[in-house]
Amino acid sequence: MKLTSFPTLLVLLIVSTLYLPSSFAQDYTQWGLPEGAKTRIGKGRINDMQYSPDGTLLAVAGSVGIWLYDAETYQELALLTRDTEEVEDISFSPDGATLVSTEMFGSIVLWDVATRKEKKVITDSSRFSTVLFSPDGKILGTTDFETVHLWDARTGDSKHTLAGHTNRVSSLSFSPDGRTLASGSGDTTIRLWDVTTGAHKKTLMGHTKSVSNIAFGPDGATLMSVSTIRTVHVWDITTGEIKKVLADGGMIKSGGTIQRAEFSADGGTFVNVSHNKTIYLWDTATGSLKRTLTNAFEMNEQVGGKVVNVSLSSDEKTLVIWRQGELIRLWDTATGKYKSLTRKDVGYVRSIALNPDGSTLATENWVGSLRFWDISTGKHKKTVENQYFPINHQYVTKTGQDTIGIALSHNGDKLAAGARDGTTYLWDAISRQQQPLVENVYEPEDVWFIKVLFSPDGKTLASWSFPRYSTMRLWDVATGRHKRTFTGHTSILTSVSFSPDGETLATGSQDKTVRLWDVATGIHKQTLKTHTAEVKAVSFSPDGRTLVSAGMDKIIRLWSLETGKAKQTFVGHTSGISSIVFSHDGQTLASGGIEGVIHLWDVEDGIQKRTFVGHADDIFSLSFSADDLNLASTSTDGTVRLWDTSTGEQKKTLAAYENTGWRTSFYTDGWALASRFEDRRVYTYGPQRKNLELWDLTTGQRLKILKGHTRRVVSVLFSTDGQTLASADDGGIVLLWDLTAILNMASETQ
Repeated sequence: MKLTSFPTLLVLLIVSTLYLPSSFAQDYTQWGLPEGAKTRIGKGRINDMQYSPDGTLLAVAGSVGIWLYDAETYQELALLTRDTEEVEDISFSPDGATLVSTEMFGSIVLWDVATRKEKKVITDSSRFSTVLFSPDGKILGTTDFETVHLWDARTGDSKHTLAGHTNRVSSLSFSPDGRTLASGSGDTTIRLWDVTTGAHKKTLMGHTKSVSNIAFGPDGATLMSVSTIRTVHVWDITTGEIKKVLADGGMIKSGGTIQRAEFSADGGTFVNVSHNKTIYLWDTATGSLKRTLTNAFEMNEQVGGKVVNVSLSSDEKTLVIWRQGELIRLWDTATGKYKSLTRKDVGYVRSIALNPDGSTLATENWVGSLRFWDISTGKHKKTVENQYFPINHQYVTKTGQDTIGIALSHNGDKLAAGARDGTTYLWDAISRQQQPLVENVYEPEDVWFIKVLFSPDGKTLASWSFPRYSTMRLWDVATGRHKRTFTGHTSILTSVSFSPDGETLATGSQDKTVRLWDVATGIHKQTLKTHTAEVKAVSFSPDGRTLVSAGMDKIIRLWSLETGKAKQTFVGHTSGISSIVFSHDGQTLASGGIEGVIHLWDVEDGIQKRTFVGHADDIFSLSFSADDLNLASTSTDGTVRLWDTSTGEQKKTLAAYENTGWRTSFYTDGWALASRFEDRRVYTYGPQRKNLELWDLTTGQRLKILKGHTRRVVSVLFSTDGQTLASADDGGIVLLWDLTAILNMASETQ
């Protein structure tokens, strides 16, 4: 009995392990974390998707690295990452054993699919683009502007450099036997190369514009080429002569003009979508028409200049035609029948992938979630969510302002983020589980970003949309459910603040008013109306009895929350006021103006105590140390400064580029920290714009460079207790950093 029970128990243990909840077994938020980070939220922006040749894996390339999924269970299997650059393109070798990736700044990396390990970085040139395996998978062809390189795909060693083109090489194709490589170029020519020796064999001349796409026919005796003006030629490889002109000036010989053209995976079929709403499938070897699929679009659709995408499954049985944000049409190429997945079903699709046998379609929507569809029925099979937080970095860049599109609770255990589609997400940073999705209440076209703010106890989340809405919504953090909606302002909300006990919410607006709300009941308590211009900032005193407001009328007003009347008016700024904050003892008020001057005020008698002059532009933030002896200020002039509040002395300045983002925090022992992130004026990406820098503001010493983001960092935020740092990039990734661990590492290094 004992002999048979042990194997049974072992089987049960194995089965129970296999079927553990995915939240336990698949904790992908911990995979490939950079040093000092404690969790990653989101899988990042998706750039490319490819199924393995046997259809068992789906590889998804993006801003974090390469995610590998089990194509049957849809579970995450691995994350291939080098924590250097985001991955733009990926390709499997024909046997599926190797995966090649091209990174944003040109590095080409070979990965061992079985071990999930990096095999070799074969080049780090920023000029490399096209990558193609030979049919047997032994050779890798890459383009380097006007040069072609051949590599040993197993070792990554260079074999040949093929030079001769005088303009950028845009397309490569291996012959079916792998002995010949064809390269198409912007110099209007196609060159044929001997793969074994690297010798130039022949030049095909006939196009008058750049050659954009080429493919060998299955017999290897013909080659089809497409130019940028949509001329299509079929070539005899032996003679180098044009056998047939399929299209001239974009006009297909059988009718219509080419809008989109693609080759099948093996190059045997050429597919083009015409402006006459017809799809043509051509035999690459002969240039003969194989099939015509009519009514590619609904009759009331305007094809016009919209980009049409077309994909053909490896077995050539299924063809997919789609446009971003619109319907997806699936065609059975044998029967010519189709079915449509409507926009309502699939959402705003950005990219698709067909598995090799054409049975499953994978689609990626704008927030990076993957949805899988049964080709035969058109029904939805599975959704793999991606907690993607695309903060609107274009707004940040254009205006030189930082969003508060992410928020941390007091102790950093909860994260909220607003996405551009009007949706707000909640995330538990401890369990690393996404909280229930907060419902979408905004129209995407009306949203630049969603601002969010936690109540002091972390139980309530406030959200509001910028710039179109004047409505405030409150959400229950535990359940994700909507609690209250506050309406009444007639213009955009500019500032929001919870009272220290979390019972009252103050909102400032461009309508020149401040409104007070009861958080528990949602009742509007008071409207404060004496400002004569936009209210830019509101803040409660530490005891919650006083509210301060300021704005573009250059006047600071202190309000009694018991009477609703102004009890003090501070005058001294010569321009609009953008930032105000109370000291921890409530006796001092700091205010920052658009002109860059900071004032300290005695709250009791309204006397101006100090004036800090040094910033050259708008004051972005102000924060007192726990003992109120120091004040940290940040500005859009690219500097962060530390001031002695008793003497008015400027103790330290850290300078960077204009409009560089700084965040400050005072650590538990009074240590002043500053974190610097990228220069928001510049659209271009570079390695230096992906890193965070942690500084000791007291000494001016840089403590640590935090590396881990692969795209430009657009927002940084300290938790109130100073223990956690959150950073968001424009690839949709949020990293949470353990400041205690980071500071300990910095101390050990020093």
